[in-house]
Amino acid sequence: MGTLTRWCVRAAVSGILLLCTVAVRADSPAAPDRFDRSTALAVSQAAIGRPVGDGVFHTSNGVPRQISDYAGKPLVISLVFTSCHHICPTTTKHLATVVEKARDVLGEDSFSVVTLGFDAPNDTADAMRVFAAQQGVDLDGWDFLSGDQADIDALAADLGFQYYPSPSGFDHLIQSSIVDADGIVFRQVYGIQFETPHLIEPLKALVQGAGEAWRVAVRPFRAELAHSPALRRALGRYLLVLMAQRATSAGCMRFHEVGPRLARWLLMSQDRARSNQFRVTHEFLAYMLGVRRVGVTAAAGELHRRGLIEYHRGEMKILDRQGLESASCSCYSADERMYSESMP
Repeated sequence: MGTLTRWCVRAAVSGILLLCTVAVRADSPAAPDRFDRSTALAVSQAAIGRPVGDGVFHTSNGVPRQISDYAGKPLVISLVFTSCHHICPTTTKHLATVVEKARDVLGEDSFSVVTLGFDAPNDTADAMRVFAAQQGVDLDGWDFLSGDQADIDALAADLGFQYYPSPSGFDHLIQSSIVDADGIVFRQVYGIQFETPHLIEPLKALVQGAGEAWRVAVRPFRAELAHSPALRRALGRYLLVLMAQRATSAGCMRFHEVGPRLARWLLMSQDRARSNQFRVTHEFLAYMLGVRRVGVTAAAGELHRRGLIEYHRGEMKILDRQGLESASCSCYSADERMYSESMP
């Protein structure tokens, strides 16, 4: 990452990285170093791609939980301390609002959420239960956990989460970590009241559809990128296609009707799924197309009446691809031409 890029990233997040402070307990050890936001951000970002360990924690009802218990679907992890009187409560309430929106789009059981108290002596199971009730959080698939300090610190290190006791209180990034179904840190979300897509978009990438993908750690990827002109050219072409597709999508959303846009999106989904059948909800389609669910229902109903698709309980099946291409707006063929010309 170049100097200008690093500066832009730091400038972009500097306004949403806040300190959360409260009177610290008397027996707290002195922080080894003073909290530094740039360092904390670098540590947080370096955790992406890292596997998360499997310490033992307990729910607010005393039920033992390990992080591996949540495997098989994405997991959102937020770390708080219950003696925080403003920032942690506000962050948790906002997270609850976004989680409900994400589940409306992706499905009620599409991902799990964990809020872990990192101040072990104070963040007991009882304290976490009271904290959840005070924030009005009572959602299925969301556990408020406590644990011993060693397991908490090990998990915090895996997540790239730094916190420091200080004379004015705990200093840390306001951070929620998204862990994929295999227990790998996938994305970090920062800020008290982050924009809804900051959480939904990474989750969408994880739960939109099943499939296989290659994965490489950041450091070897950067090393290969520095030494491979062919890889740089391929990525450059891909970025060109991606930006062109984004520009086309913006115009498509502004000028084209819901029906042709839906046909285009279904064709793109079929291309990526490499299957005539894939799972998708009306809520998710409405989110992707930027319209109300009733509009998606009407447009999908028309495609069904024309014999182009079949839809039942979240299962979409393409019956007539050629007919769907005819029903799509011209944006789909424009995307296809751009891809074939730029990615031979």
